[in-house]
Amino acid sequence: MSISDEKIKIKICGITDIEDARLAVELGADYLGLIFCRSPRRLTTSQACRLIAELPGGIARVGVFMDQPLEEVKEIDRCCRLDYLQFHGRETPEFYRGFGPRAIKAVRVATTLDLEGLDRWETDLVVLDSSVGGRSGGTGMSFPWEWVRGVGNGSPRIILGGGLNPYNVAMAIERSQPYAVDVSSGVEARPGKKDPYKLSAFINAVRQAEKRCA
Repeated sequence: MSISDEKIKIKICGITDIEDARLAVELGADYLGLIFCRSPRRLTTSQACRLIAELPGGIARVGVFMDQPLEEVKEIDRCCRLDYLQFHGRETPEFYRGFGPRAIKAVRVATTLDLEGLDRWETDLVVLDSSVGGRSGGTGMSFPWEWVRGVGNGSPRIILGGGLNPYNVAMAIERSQPYAVDVSSGVEARPGKKDPYKLSAFINAVRQAEKRCA
């Protein structure tokens, strides 16, 4: 088997402080997820702006939203100068079409039926997360990764989430061959605070999986 020659992108979600953000960037993360919807990892707009102001360049800032008014989303986007906006709720393509290619749709996966017709969301990137009691993410639960392999034939590009951690991410990559992986609770010491060892181990595991699958 082989995966794309392009490296697998890494998204570290649920960042709440600058120490975790800087470490994630230093270790090689490509995206940082900042949560603005209901979550123990939620940031206010002012907290997020202060954090973003201290970030080094070269890291994509992803705002995470769920069923919030469009004007609220636009205001947070404007204030925080986000690179991407990720939607976890019942938002339609009409809702986020104005954000263009910066919009990311999150899809909760309970069965293979949830993976059909992902292009209907009209986004370049789709996050696949576990369906756990209606929760928007950060549950630590996974779904069968082999369901994802070949889904959409590369369009939209798949960001694999849902229960990933340093011990299973390599297997998840081998079975699903995603464009990117997304982790939050799997590298935490507690909700909202990352564990440096787990964060480093996770990113190392992704890079090792790349080498084995090349």
